[in-house]
Amino acid sequence: MGYVYKFINKESGKWYIGSHNKPSAGSNYSGSGTLWQRALRKYGIDAFEKHILYEGDLYREEEERILTELDAANDPMSYNLKNTAFGGSFFGEQNGMYGKHHTPEARYKCGNAF
Repeated sequence: MGYVYKFINKESGKWYIGSHNKPSAGSNYSGSGTLWQRALRKYGIDAFEKHILYEGDLYREEEERILTELDAANDPMSYNLKNTAFGGSFFGEQNGMYGKHHTPEARYKCGNAF
């Protein structure tokens, strides 16, 4: 069981749609999208209204349906970068590291950062 939510910036109207795999009641989860996280740091969570769009077992499918229907990735009012329900990295040539490799020094720094 999970839910699909939409955060809307109270001033600009820009929005973010995401989902989470827990019931919405009492959840403080706000999402993990890159642009969305930047907006949260810039404006703070109180600058946004949260709306629950769906709650149930098919929350991932419903999120993807909504994102695709709205073409969120291409809407300038959206913080979403993709029209897919699964967050995370871009794959293939869309990934900024495609075909590149970290230097040994960078790998060492990344490993030691944890």
